[in-house]
Amino acid sequence: MNRNFRIHINPQVYVDMQNQVDYYRKVTKSHKLGKRFAKTVGQEINRLKEVALHYEIKYDDIRCLPIPKFPHRAHFRLDEIENTVWVEAIIGTSENPDEFSLRTIREDPTAKKI
Repeated sequence: MNRNFRIHINPQVYVDMQNQVDYYRKVTKSHKLGKRFAKTVGQEINRLKEVALHYEIKYDDIRCLPIPKFPHRAHFRLDEIENTVWVEAIIGTSENPDEFSLRTIREDPTAKKI
C-alpha cells in the first residue's frame, strides 16, 4: 500500500540550505554547486511523500534522509496517524545533531506545507 504523506518544513530548514549554498559559492566561486545542492534537497524532501516509511528512526523520533552526492541529511519526524512528515533540519554529516534537537514545527503556524 502506497502512502502519500503531507510535508511540513520548519522555516529554519531554508536557513540551513542558504548557509550551505553560500558556503559552496564561497568555496567554488560559482553558483552552480549551491544551486545543485538546493535542487537536490528539494527533490529528496519531495520524495518523502512516498518513501518516508523506508527510513528507520535514528535518534529520539528523528529519521534521516541522505542527500545524494552531498554530505548532508534531512532530519525528519513522521506522524503516521496524521499522515504527515515534519522536516526539521538539513544537517551536515560531520555536524552534531544535538545542536538541532530543540527544533520542532508541530506547533509552528509558519511552517511551509507541501
